[in-house]
Amino acid sequence: MQITKIIGISIVFLMAISFSICAASIAETINFQGVLTFDGLPVDKTVLVTLSVYDSESGEIPLWTRRQNIEVINGIYNFKTTSFPDSLSVDREYYLAVEIETQNGPICLGRKRLVSYSTI
Repeated sequence: MQITKIIGISIVFLMAISFSICAASIAETINFQGVLTFDGLPVDKTVLVTLSVYDSESGEIPLWTRRQNIEVINGIYNFKTTSFPDSLSVDREYYLAVEIETQNGPICLGRKRLVSYSTI
């Protein structure tokens, strides 16, 4: 009976540590989706997207930037991005800026506050 209690307490303790570690790490994936139109018509092509993370809504220097091609089908895009630096911690607010390259120059879709959550 005593060994069962010790094993049970150890498992609960290890689970608590695991949850603390998971809760303290920055999200590893950002999923972003939306609709892209040109002159009111849905876009159907691959476009180059620049994602940047800032520490404020109006900050000028990004903390992280990534460029990637995404497929837009009937105006709808959905993409995931990963590989965030370890320097981004969960004790701060961050904002994601998305720019789409077009033949007329980049279009900024504005900044969105990043919200993290965990599913266990």
